[in-house]
Amino acid sequence: MMKEIPNFNYIDQLAEGDMKYKKKIIILLREELTKEITAYIASCERDNLYSASEFVHKIKHKISILGLLKGYELAHAHENSLKNNDTRDHQAFMGLLDQIIIFLNNHKST
Repeated sequence: MMKEIPNFNYIDQLAEGDMKYKKKIIILLREELTKEITAYIASCERDNLYSASEFVHKIKHKISILGLLKGYELAHAHENSLKNNDTRDHQAFMGLLDQIIIFLNNHKST
């Protein structure tokens, strides 16, 4: 099975060739994700799993924007698990977030 790789295909479609618009979307995506990931981790550290699930909900939509369909499914399952005080998907979710952060950091000039 091939591993999913984040991409800007959807953002490219939205931007329709307008590179300034594409760059604005990516900057906003990076800023929002950074805040939400930080808040997610803080919620987990406080053992406030319902709050963590709310941040996963916000993050999962950005995951889909980056073309990660399996990642979206993982986030959706993790969100629901957290609401039931189940953290079994936390490590996989953190791995996904790490992959996204690396991808975005490697495309800072985009």
